[in-house]
Amino acid sequence: MHPRLLTPRILWGALLASTVLFLVVLFVQPHPPSIATPILAPALGAVAIGLAIFSFVLPMQQQRTVLQQAKVEITEAPDPNASGVIPYRDAPKRRVFADPKAAENTAFVNYQTSLILGCALSEAIAIFGFMLGFLGHPPVVFLPFFVASWVLIGVRFPTLARVRGPLEKAKGAVFPD
Repeated sequence: MHPRLLTPRILWGALLASTVLFLVVLFVQPHPPSIATPILAPALGAVAIGLAIFSFVLPMQQQRTVLQQAKVEITEAPDPNASGVIPYRDAPKRRVFADPKAAENTAFVNYQTSLILGCALSEAIAIFGFMLGFLGHPPVVFLPFFVASWVLIGVRFPTLARVRGPLEKAKGAVFPD
């Protein structure tokens, strides 16, 4: 594992664990008599769908905006995947980051912001489920909010490809091998 992935993975795990704690509190903590309002579940469901969409759209827009403006040096280097040519003379070129450490730093700083934004919006869906359960709705109503939140957070598990990919796409360059 890349050493810089530790912090994003801790953040990811903490946000996922918080949603589990909401569910534990819901089942352990006594709550007031049922004051469930029938319209509340579909209304929060609609808002949750919007949040699920925004949990992907907003981080992507934030990444695109910041990374397009990022100052990283790019150079051309022979493509090591090209075959049948004399190396370093006739080989096709590819765009690579001239300073991979600086480029990776830019990628990590930006990724962490978008990870927190996406996971926090996904966590809000679990909070809706918590609220519904606390107000007296049955598990069949509030549990889908938790499951949706877990899926949305789960698909964001931090990997090196997810960190580097947006910068590579924004700049049309790759990290050298």
